[in-house]
Amino acid sequence: MFRTAFGVTRRQQAVSSLVALISLVAVVAAAFGAWRLAGTAATAVIGVAALVTLDVRRRSGELARHVKTAAMSSEALLTRQKYEFSSGVTNATIIDAVETSRKELMSAVELLSGQAPGGDSLGGTAHALVEQQRSQELLGKRLATLVKTQTREMEALLQLYSRVQPTEPMPPSGKWALNPQGLLNLYALVQRHRPKVVLELGSGTSTVWLGHALANNGEGRLVSVDHEREYAEQSAAMVGLHRDEIAPTEVRHAPLVDVTVTGQDFRWYDPHLLADVQGIDLLIVDGPPERTGPHARYPAVPVLREQLAVGALVILDDAGRHDEQQIIERWIQETPGLVREPVSFGRQAVLRYAPGSGH
Repeated sequence: MFRTAFGVTRRQQAVSSLVALISLVAVVAAAFGAWRLAGTAATAVIGVAALVTLDVRRRSGELARHVKTAAMSSEALLTRQKYEFSSGVTNATIIDAVETSRKELMSAVELLSGQAPGGDSLGGTAHALVEQQRSQELLGKRLATLVKTQTREMEALLQLYSRVQPTEPMPPSGKWALNPQGLLNLYALVQRHRPKVVLELGSGTSTVWLGHALANNGEGRLVSVDHEREYAEQSAAMVGLHRDEIAPTEVRHAPLVDVTVTGQDFRWYDPHLLADVQGIDLLIVDGPPERTGPHARYPAVPVLREQLAVGALVILDDAGRHDEQQIIERWIQETPGLVREPVSFGRQAVLRYAPGSGH
C-alpha cells in the first residue's frame, strides 16, 4: 500500500479531505442559519474523526508490534553473539551495534504505546517511525559490513591454525594486538622472505606467532621490545610457554628516552638497548603507541637504518592513520633505497630497503 513520507496511506489522506469538506459544509450551513444541516455535518465530522483516530491507533499498534518483534529479534541476536564469541574470539563491535539498535527499538515501542513523553502526538509518532526506519536501515548496513569483516577474521584464524599446531594456548588477538588478518599477513611474509633476524618494536600476541613462523622456516631469531615493563614481562611469559615450539625469541624491556632525530625531539626506545641487533632482515614497527607523541614511530628507520640488512623489509602497523601516512612519506624522502611495496596488507604498510638499487 502506498504511503507518504510520514507513513500516511492514501486512504487516510482521502478521509482527511472528507473531514475538511464536511467541516466546510457545517460552517457554511451555520452561517446561513441552517442549524439542522450544520448539526448533521458536525456529527458526521465527529464520527469520521473517531474512525480516523481508531485507524491511526490500530496502525500504530500494528507497527509497534512489528517494531517490538524486531527488538526482540535483535535482543536474541545479541544473546547469541555473546554466547558464540565468549570462547575467546571477541565480537564486541557487533554486540555494541545490536545493543544500540535494541535500545532504539524499545524506545520506539514506548513512544508508540504512549509510554514516553509526546506519545500522544501523531506528528511526533510519525517522525519517530521515520527515524526508526532509518535507524533500522543503517543497522542492516553496519551489521552486513561487520559480518563480512568477522568472516574474514575467522577465515584468517582458521588458516593460521592450519599452519601452527601449538600445544599451549595462544595469546588472544584483536583490540590493541594485531587482528587475525594482520597475523596471517605477517606469518605468510615470514614464510616467503625467510628472514634470519627479526626486530619487533612493540611486543604482544604477534611475538608468539612470529616465533612459530620462524620455527617452521627452520631458521631465524626474534628480538621483541616493549617500553612498558609490565607488558614486556607478559610477553616474556607467553614466549616462555611456547619456548620448545618457537624459534629463539628474546623479549626486552626498552624504556622510552629522549632522542633527537633530524633536528626533532622524540620519546623513543633507548637505542643503546638495540645496538647489538645487527643485520635486521625484518623490522616490524608497532610501537611506541600514538599517545606518546606526534609521529611517535618515525625514529625507527632513521635510528636503525645502519642496522638494516640490504633487502630488509620494514612493516609499519596502523598505516591508515594520518601520522603513519606522514611517517611513510618522510621515510621514503629521507632514506635512499627505501621504497613501498605494491601490496595491500590491511592496516600494515610494507617497505623494502634496497640501497644502491637506483630507486
